[in-house]
Amino acid sequence: MTNWTDLFGDITVAQAITWLLALVAFTLLVIRGWKLLGSIKDFMDDVKGEPARPGVAARPGLMERVGTIETKVDAVSTSLSEVRHEVLPNTGTSLRDAADRTETRLASVDEKVDTLTTDMAAVHTKLDNDNQRIDELAEFVHREDKETS
Repeated sequence: MTNWTDLFGDITVAQAITWLLALVAFTLLVIRGWKLLGSIKDFMDDVKGEPARPGVAARPGLMERVGTIETKVDAVSTSLSEVRHEVLPNTGTSLRDAADRTETRLASVDEKVDTLTTDMAAVHTKLDNDNQRIDELAEFVHREDKETS
């Protein structure tokens, strides 16, 4: 049988406990470091992207994604310029200019309609008065016919 001193030499119990605690602390440090390394690996995979593999689609890397975003921003910027051209007054070719012209024309039409409405009201009043006068004359003629007959 092996003797303690043959295996560990002149180590004391306090030294053995210290070494054991150091080994436990080192193991915990390695485990936490391993998790940190896993997180760093995941981050680097996101940055560089991953090729397609069976059952999993390829994932583009960070720079490819940024390039795609820049392309889309350029397209949106171009579209925004076109929209801005249409909604702001400019050389007379925008939708805003057409809307302003239409509004101006409608305002003059509204004035004409108001004038026509006033004139029509006057004509209706005159016609009503004339109809009333015709009815009175018709009654007068009718009475005169009865008296002379």
